[in-house]
Order: sequence, then structure tokens, then C-alpha cells
Amino acid sequence: MRTCYYELLGVEDYATPEELKKAYRKKALEWHPDKNNHRVAEATQQFALLQQAYEVLSDPNEREWYDNHRDAILREGIRAEDLMKYFNVACFNGFDDSAKGFYTVYGIIFEKLAREEEEAYARDRDENSDFFPYPSFGDSTTSPDQDDSKYGNLIKIFYQSWMNFTTRKKFAWFDKHRLSEAPDRRTKKWMEDENEKSRNSARREYNEAVRSLVEFVQKRDPRYKAYKAAADQRIKIQIAEAKKRAARDRAEYNQWINHEKSKKHIKNVELLKEEMLEDEDLVISDDQNNYDTTNWGHEEISGDDEIIQDKIKSDSLKSDDELSELLNKTKVSSRGGFESEEESRKTQPLLNVDDDKSTQQENGTKKERRKEKKKTKDSKQQKCNVCSQTFTTRNRLFIHINETGHALNTGGSGSGKKGRK
Repeated sequence: MRTCYYELLGVEDYATPEELKKAYRKKALEWHPDKNNHRVAEATQQFALLQQAYEVLSDPNEREWYDNHRDAILREGIRAEDLMKYFNVACFNGFDDSAKGFYTVYGIIFEKLAREEEEAYARDRDENSDFFPYPSFGDSTTSPDQDDSKYGNLIKIFYQSWMNFTTRKKFAWFDKHRLSEAPDRRTKKWMEDENEKSRNSARREYNEAVRSLVEFVQKRDPRYKAYKAAADQRIKIQIAEAKKRAARDRAEYNQWINHEKSKKHIKNVELLKEEMLEDEDLVISDDQNNYDTTNWGHEEISGDDEIIQDKIKSDSLKSDDELSELLNKTKVSSRGGFESEEESRKTQPLLNVDDDKSTQQENGTKKERRKEKKKTKDSKQQKCNVCSQTFTTRNRLFIHINETGHALNTGGSGSGKKGRK
């Protein structure tokens, strides 16, 4: 086996020219034949190797070429063809940890591959890249369920890492041309391109060989088979649970659809609508009580004003004279809404109501109004005082009054607006 020039001189591969020269002189004095009379033959051979090593490493071009081809020269690096013998079940004997066992044989080769990648990174360190050591192959005691706190399942992370293997070695020993022999720059550029193509081809072949070996081992690893079976079982359970949830959601949805179509639900919806309309009437009535009637004038009554309709239906109006008095004090805009207090001042003087006792009596307390609404809800009918026609809600009664004009004849005595003039 050949010895590396750097090891022969006793320096690192990143030694400076001064360090190389100093180391060579020290080794030359140690192994000079004149100082080794007791081992002349060995000293002569060693001294010649030292001269050859220093001659190569002291020349920058020669040193670069040696660094790129060192693995090929020493024949210690693993090549793609070296991996072919591991694609055979005959290379191991049984799935155990013996010298020829499955876990020992493949554990050694994966350890060598990982060590070469780490050395290549250390030799050609790139500050812009990071290196993550490849995980160990393990042995027969590595459990398929064993998890690492940082990486997860050990079996899974091993095969995932090696399946994505990409070597860091430059494969410069596959160069076809020696750049120092180029006669000109154009020829040197052509040599560089040819060398790069040769390196890329060798690198690609090596990566594919390693990945294929990982796949070959994975298919035969009992630990991975157990891990895969457990993972498949978990997936099946998750799928079954998802189907159950989907079926349950679908059943609940169908149940809700059937409930919406049921007669009971439809009836309850109708009752709820009626209650909402009656509650709306109550809110409108509350808003009416907040109006100041002292500033109302007198104009034509708008059928859209539920406040006036409520006043007409109030129990406090006992006769047509009282109705006329209320109408004379009421002013509604031609747009169908009440005029503001400022607009009323502009059109005519304010009218004062001396006695608001009747208004308080008319409005009543909130509790009394709710009782009255509840009573109306139970009766489910509103009656027109003119034509005696009944309605289910007050809104419908007001619409009837607006369309027929019966609001001006609530007493039923036949004395209308003209009769009061």
C-alpha cells in the first residue's frame, strides 16, 4: 500500500510551503543514508520517497494535481465498482451481528462511506455550506420503534438520509488532461471542460451506486419491514377514523335536512315569525311614546305612519270630537314621515298641551303594554271598528286601514271628515 506524501513528511494536507520545507529537511536528516549505516537499504528507499514527496508538494501545480488524484493514487477510496459486490445476498450470512452478519457487513461499508464524505468536507471546506454527518446503520438491537428526541425514528431517518446521498468528493482523479501541459490558454480551457465532464460523469455514477445500495439494503432489512408494517397500520387506523367521522357528519347533515322538512319544524318557524312581527310592533310602540306630541301641527294623515294608527286605536279616544281634536293637533309631512321640530317651528307656531296626564295613561307602563301584547297574541285577531273585519296582526290591520281609509271613521257612527267640518 502506498503512503500519502503528506503523511510521509509528517504534515497536514493544508501545510504552507515553509512548513513543507522545514518538515522535509528534518526527515531528510533523519533518513539520510550516511547517517543510517545499520539500515542503508531501508534508509536509501525512504530518502528517495521523501525527495519525491517534497518535489511534488513544493510545486503548486504538481501539488494541486496530487491533491485531486490522491484517492486514486492511494487506492483507499471507495469507487462505484467497489460497491457492486454488496448487491448480492451472498456477501452476508444471516441477519445478526456476527462478523459475516447482515448488520456487520453493511454497517462497515456505510461507516466507510460516511467517513470519506466527512474527510472530503474537511479537506475542501466551504464556508457557505454545512455538513451534517450521516446517521449510523445500527445493529440488530436497534428497535423499529426507537425514536431520537431530535430526529425521530432512527430507522426512518437513516434510510431517508442515505436515499438523498450526494457525494462531496471532487473525483479529480478522473481528469483526462493535465492542465500544466497545456501550450496556451485556449487549449487549457478545453482541457478544463473535458476534465469537468469526466468528473461529473464519475460523480453521477457514484451517487447512483450508493443510492441503489441503500435501496437494496432497505428491502432486506427486517427492522425497516417492521417499521413499515407499523406505519401502514397507523395509516389504516387514521383512514378508518376519518371515514367514520365523515359518515357521522353525513348522517347528522341528513338528519338536519329531514328535520327542516318536518311539519313540526315548519309550524314552529311560522309561529316564530308571528312572534317576531309582534315584537316589532312592540318596539315601534315604544318608539312612538318617545315622540313629543306638543309640536305636532295638522295636515293630511299618511297611511304609513303606525304611530297615528296606534293613537286612533288607543282606548283613550272616546268620541269623534276627541279624534278631531287629535287630528287638528297632528301634522305629517307629504313625504309620509313626521316633520322635525325645527321644520314645525318654521311652518306654524308651537301648540302646547297643558295636560299630559292622558298621554301617560295612554302609554302605560312597559309591563302593562307587554301584558296587553300577550293578550293580543292569545286572541290572534285584530278587528276593524268600521267594517268589523278581523286580522291576525296589527300590521295587517294598519294596512287595511291605510287602503280603505277606515281610520277616519273608527267610531262607526257614519260621521267622517266631511261631517266634522
